Parts: sequence; structure tokens; C-alpha cells
Amino acid sequence: MLYPSLKLIHLGSLILWLGPALGAWFALRMASQNQQANPSVQRAFLLALVLEHIALLGLLSSGAALAWYSGQFSAPWLVQKLWLIGLIIVPLELVDMVIGHRYLPKILARQQSKQALSSAQRRQFAFYHGPFTHAAIIVLPFTVIAIMWLAISKTPLIS
Repeated sequence: MLYPSLKLIHLGSLILWLGPALGAWFALRMASQNQQANPSVQRAFLLALVLEHIALLGLLSSGAALAWYSGQFSAPWLVQKLWLIGLIIVPLELVDMVIGHRYLPKILARQQSKQALSSAQRRQFAFYHGPFTHAAIIVLPFTVIAIMWLAISKTPLIS
């Protein structure tokens, strides 16, 4: 009964990691392109960011529990999955956590109150919604598909 429960937590966390955060990011992006500092959209984005990172912790911990419970830590498909997670997902999410939780709330609050952003805040905002987000949008779908392939097929991508 433990394995199916862990699997359910794992899949639920995957959905919560990808879904709401992506929707909130698109809403924030549309609002910023229309030059609207909509406080409710910004609040929803920040809340979705919290949900996304809680879900990521659930995803990683349930995944570790599944691997431990099934004794498959040395399975080639899982090793490759862990490499993708460790080299791509975790670094991207760490940057997302730092900027999204430490800097972005202050930046959005200043924008909302019509205060000028400091040059550091402008650079952080531009990086977050520019190169960082563009790189994540390109890399994450392929990485997530590869991870899902490995998890479903239990077949290594590279033998």
C-alpha cells in the first residue's frame, strides 16, 4: 500500500509543480506586456511560485522514497533520470527560488507603488523574465519529457 501511495504523491506533485506555476507565469507575462501592474495577478503569481516549490520538494522527496522503497537506486534508467534532475531541474529551480522568493516580491511591490526600481532590481527582473525564463522554457519541456520517458519505460536513453 505504501508504494501506490508514494506514486500518487509523486504524480500529484508533478502536476502541481508544472501546472499552476506555468499558468501563473503566463498571466504575469501578459499583464506585464500590457503594462498593467495588476496586484491580484502578481499575488497569484507569487502564491503559485510558493505552491510550485512546495510541490517540487514533494516531487523530489516522494521520488527518493519510491527509489528507496523499490531498491532501484542503481537501475540505469533511474541513474539517468537523477542526472537530468540534478544537472538541469535542480539548478533552474534554485535560481527560480532565490529570485522568485527573495527579490521578486520586493520588485513587484515597488512596481505596484510606482516607485522606481534600483539598477540591481531592473537587472534581476530583466534576467528573470528574460534569459532565465527563455532558457527554462526551451530546456524544461525536453528534460521533463525525457524524465517521464525514463520513468514510464524504465528504459535508459543511453545504454
